[in-house]
Amino acid sequence: MKQIGLERTQRPALHIGTFKRVASGNNYVRTLAYYRDNLLLTLALNIKSRFNWLVLLGLFSLPVYADKTNVLKLIAREPVTMMDLGILRLNGYLSRQHQPELRGVTMGANYNSHNDSIDIKVSVPINKASRAQCRKIIREIKKLFLHPRDKKNNSNIHLYFQHEGTGYTRYINWDQVASHVIVTAIVLTRKNYHDSVYCESKLMQNKVTY
Repeated sequence: MKQIGLERTQRPALHIGTFKRVASGNNYVRTLAYYRDNLLLTLALNIKSRFNWLVLLGLFSLPVYADKTNVLKLIAREPVTMMDLGILRLNGYLSRQHQPELRGVTMGANYNSHNDSIDIKVSVPINKASRAQCRKIIREIKKLFLHPRDKKNNSNIHLYFQHEGTGYTRYINWDQVASHVIVTAIVLTRKNYHDSVYCESKLMQNKVTY
């Protein structure tokens, strides 16, 4: 096996052997922890100078790489963001829509970090896809979030991203959330997917691109 890392030292009190990499990742972690603990114990029993104290304190912070089996613990410690909560609530709302105009429609939302947008993606299979059908689906999705007021469309989609307990919420212009929402639709021709039509439109704009 390949020898790495710590070499034999000349002082017997600090002798910790030759560190060897083992095949298993878990054994590697346990072996590193074992030698670190032995070194800490040796230093603790041979503290005769301020230098040894400094070395000892430094080794307490020596990282031992996390066991891969602790991945769930790592996930459990990650905080939930306002975006995570908002997307979860938004998808819950979309899954409860059963209007006749949306029969057979599959839809979901996600945050696109590359484009800095909230993407609502919709697909529906029909007998013959067309641009008119694609526009119609986008129009029906927009109706879920747009409410005409004073001859102008207003959106309530930001409500899914609001929650209590956020002190910095007053710094957020919630009206801007809707301007970052993009509705994407694909109308699938059942017998030939190659004849399907793809289109998209920003939530707060009328323009539809294909």
